[in-house]
Amino acid sequence: MALVFMFRNKCYLELHHSQSGKGFCKAGEHENKRLFSLFRLLCSGTCVFFVLFCTNTAVLAQYEPQFSQNMFNKTALNPAFAGSSGRVNLSAIDRSQLVGVEGAPRTTVVGGDMATNILGSRSAVGLTIMNDVAGFSNKLTINGLIARHYFLDEGILGIGLSVGIVNEVYDGTKLVFKPSDSSYHNDTDPAASNTKETDIAPDAGFGVSYI
Repeated sequence: MALVFMFRNKCYLELHHSQSGKGFCKAGEHENKRLFSLFRLLCSGTCVFFVLFCTNTAVLAQYEPQFSQNMFNKTALNPAFAGSSGRVNLSAIDRSQLVGVEGAPRTTVVGGDMATNILGSRSAVGLTIMNDVAGFSNKLTINGLIARHYFLDEGILGIGLSVGIVNEVYDGTKLVFKPSDSSYHNDTDPAASNTKETDIAPDAGFGVSYI
């Protein structure tokens, strides 16, 4: 039995299996070994994804900022895009919704990224700062980015990681309650806090891109 992987007729990888159960592997070039290792890594990641996807667990809903003009704001959504252009990128985006309405959502993002070499490999680093205001909630997120790029036959595969912190402020003093005789809400509703609270938590993200 033989499996042959062809790479544009430049080199080959053959796997032979004898009747005695012993096999051997012969590689044409070192680059093919790297691609084969990357293929196995992606397969392993896919298996882990399906295991997590099939696991039954409880989750809590979150409010995520809304963007437009995503072609100018790639790194805020996917850290794998950091350094994909091969040059230094700086961006600043401000999006306002429901203009004129008090407490309307407003999202501001400032970021930058650049391609570099880390341990002799094509990599990238970057930083994103995002401030999102919606009603009585204000969330500030600061993330550092790092990405690794793999040059394939017809494109570039990027794998990125973002790590940072999230500072969220909940200002319950801005809540407007119905009159005390209302059956819907009153100023003693335990589900609606009327105090100002602040919380800081770690944040991490992972992304894959192919361009």
